[in-house]
Amino acid sequence: RGNRRRTSAARTRSNATPTGPYAIRFHLHPLAEPTLDADAQSALIRLGSGSLWRLRADGAPLALEDSVYAGTGTRRKTRQIVLAAASAAVPQVRWAITRVA
Repeated sequence: RGNRRRTSAARTRSNATPTGPYAIRFHLHPLAEPTLDADAQSALIRLGSGSLWRLRADGAPLALEDSVYAGTGTRRKTRQIVLAAASAAVPQVRWAITRVA
């Protein structure tokens, strides 16, 4: 069962300093409705089925941006959740997705 998923993205290599900004993007289905919490460290995602999920992040603030869904062969507008940071300042970002209801 998929009630929780935790992972991280590290931007480090041996003897190298990460450079430049980066973004981790969670493209959502058009029926998913994301809402950012006031602290920009988590977002609620309501699926078309009515279930509710929370995406939490540590190391980069969350933002909502427009996106395009092409899963059915027809392009449809949708939203994406973006975690963005300057890699020199934040070499690692952790996130977890948890089912709320």
